[in-house]
Amino acid sequence: MRKGSVSFGVGGVNVRKSWTVSSKRLDALAPGHEVEIDRERDGWVHLRYRQLGEDREGWSVLSAFVIEPEEGVVPAEPTVPAEPAPKELDRGFVLLVGFGVLMAAIFLAKVFLHIN
Repeated sequence: MRKGSVSFGVGGVNVRKSWTVSSKRLDALAPGHEVEIDRERDGWVHLRYRQLGEDREGWSVLSAFVIEPEEGVVPAEPTVPAEPAPKELDRGFVLLVGFGVLMAAIFLAKVFLHIN
């Protein structure tokens, strides 16, 4: 079993009866709440924890937890994801928007300057 703790969550991270968001919500754990993780499934973790003086268990999303590495396992260096390439604007769209701005400027000039 690995140890971990809640890493984030405004109002707490939900703990559910099963590994789906549609399953019954059992508890909400505050950031820093310590848990034991005994298995993972489809991006969810099965937790054992104490809440209100009781031993409890349930499922929550894996990404909500900081998990200590298993004994003897050296964690890999974190990688920084590459930034996505900037989107190129479609030239036709840019011309269309530019033409629309030009037409709006001409219309407003006619209205406010009383040009026929």
